[in-house]
Amino acid sequence: KNASVRLEVLLALKTLTSSESHLAMMDTFIVRFRPRIAEMLRDVEADVVVEAIRLSAILHEHSELDPGHMNVVMSLLMDKNQTIRNTAARASKTLMPTLTEAYRKHRKISSKERVDAGEKQLQGIAQLMTELGDRNNGYAKAIDGLWGVYKVLE
Repeated sequence: KNASVRLEVLLALKTLTSSESHLAMMDTFIVRFRPRIAEMLRDVEADVVVEAIRLSAILHEHSELDPGHMNVVMSLLMDKNQTIRNTAARASKTLMPTLTEAYRKHRKISSKERVDAGEKQLQGIAQLMTELGDRNNGYAKAIDGLWGVYKVLE
């Protein structure tokens, strides 16, 4: 029930999961701990939420999280806290290939059609905005968070 304990747990797990060899040994633990990480994404302490986002991004990179979990992370792009929005924006990089693919599939754009990296980023961001919706001025908050992460928005 103490924010500093939750924060220390997340920091320790982030360190452990950053190593491929540790991650492989922690598979069962991670499966059991995922719901708790999801809870910490909604914590009252911003520092805990930020570290839960960072841990989620690491786990997602290693295919340890389902898409629903990352949807919660992406919804944090519209959080009122700037640090949480910025951290969620950095975590969005792990989802960008999937978002770009969904954008292209939905619009029936051939995978053979060549596009540069900037255009792919814009397609992924457009898909992300579509999926998030514009609740409570959400687009502005999301773009604000994404601004410093994606050069194509500068």
